[in-house]
Amino acid sequence: MRATVGIILGTGAESTVQRLGAEGDRLCTPYGDTVVYRVSVEGADILLVPRHGLDHSRLPHRLNYRSTIWALRTAGARNVFATNACGSLRREVAPGALAAPHDLIDLTRTLVTFWDHDQTGDVAHAHNDFTKPYCGAMRAALVEGARVTGASLQPGGVYLCVDGPRFETAAEVRLFASWGADLIGMTGGPEAALAREAGLCYAPVAIIGNLAAGLGDGGVSHAAVAEACQTATAQAVSVILEAAAHIIPQACDCPTVVPPIPPRG
Repeated sequence: MRATVGIILGTGAESTVQRLGAEGDRLCTPYGDTVVYRVSVEGADILLVPRHGLDHSRLPHRLNYRSTIWALRTAGARNVFATNACGSLRREVAPGALAAPHDLIDLTRTLVTFWDHDQTGDVAHAHNDFTKPYCGAMRAALVEGARVTGASLQPGGVYLCVDGPRFETAAEVRLFASWGADLIGMTGGPEAALAREAGLCYAPVAIIGNLAAGLGDGGVSHAAVAEACQTATAQAVSVILEAAAHIIPQACDCPTVVPPIPPRG
């Protein structure tokens, strides 16, 4: 049986679609349209969604997270990986590094949920257990994928998500680090929460694009982040594609979730 695996691509990863020769298909969801690119890699059906678009025209605070997650679910994915360009809150974790976060702090201020309309049945399903926001089996597969490909992957870290699109102040960075956060980004929080609501297993690879504000010698720029992510992104995608062959669904420690009923019309 062929596995169907989703990969949400972030900053610096748009060229992956062309490199793999994936073909796109526009899927209509109750939350809008999403173009899903499909390619077969070593016995797995891979579904690719560049979250910012191929031209990186969609900023983090304008992303249609619900359409992306629902489109991947509709297309048959039950496991979704993601690449997230991040800032490092620790000087010892330098740009170009990869990490598989194990926990999440979501500070996004705009609530994104599938449970925003009247539902029939047991609404207790909306109160999902989020003790472990990332799938343990998929994180283990990422570690194995890194071993096989020879990539250096930090097997843990706390990812903190903010809205963006601005970068953080030095004071904010000091505060977030004091809370125990290791990485900071602008997209992984809503994706993880929506994946759990949709009954999907989710795990990201964090790509360190910069030292966060106040930790480096100068300021932070998107151009510098994108440049730092280029080589590391290709490595991250290789790790994910290798990991797709090592997912063991029966070993998954994610809670059983009943997906919400999508709105009509």
